[in-house]
Amino acid sequence: MQEVRGEEWIVIPTYNERKNIEALIPKVFSVRPDVHVLVVDDLSPDGTQEVVRELIKSYPQVELYAHNQKAGFAKAYIDGFKLLLNSSRDIGVIVMMDADLSHNPNYLSTVFEQLETHDLVTGSRYIPGGSIEGWEWWRAALSFWGNEYLRMVSGLRMRDITSGFNGIRASALRGIDLEEVQARGYGFQFLLKLLLLEKGARAFEIPIVFRNRTEGESKLTHQIITEALFLPWKMKRRARHVR
Repeated sequence: MQEVRGEEWIVIPTYNERKNIEALIPKVFSVRPDVHVLVVDDLSPDGTQEVVRELIKSYPQVELYAHNQKAGFAKAYIDGFKLLLNSSRDIGVIVMMDADLSHNPNYLSTVFEQLETHDLVTGSRYIPGGSIEGWEWWRAALSFWGNEYLRMVSGLRMRDITSGFNGIRASALRGIDLEEVQARGYGFQFLLKLLLLEKGARAFEIPIVFRNRTEGESKLTHQIITEALFLPWKMKRRARHVR
């Protein structure tokens, strides 16, 4: 596999994450001082954008892309990917990371290390060493059995198909049609991984401890859950080719 070159980027979507993003950004740079961060804000009414602009004064490697209307979690990522990949920057790898501190920045070094030899690195809650802290029993059960369901229907072997903590080589992202990632929430995470694996991406999972948010509200909705139930059946024929 060709050595990865170029800048390291983290894309963080936000919606009403004022307190969390203020705490997260310093933690990220304490672990990875040379990384670049793109915050994609989905028109937060709580002042998230103002907090990010203040952070930029201390951390000039942070950039803000602001939606002019609420477009959703998946669109935030897609817009962030396109903005970076279509720029004149030399993008090497992109990490997807939640703003709510559920993904510990201390794992970033391992993610970037594994991207030297893999196209897709996922922080997994469901391999030895991985776990979830702070979730209600019903949400933990929904996540675990949701992943088992997606694995059964799709045939994919990854243990944490719905993980939102992912590192991806820019070359692998350029190899897929981002317009095909028409899904939200869990469905978005599943479909993105499926498309990458379909194109031959070499995947690797690292164990992470996922901690429930302490500030703000969860973005999980009934619509997101329903979409995740039906999407793998729509993609089942394609998934058979990337087991």
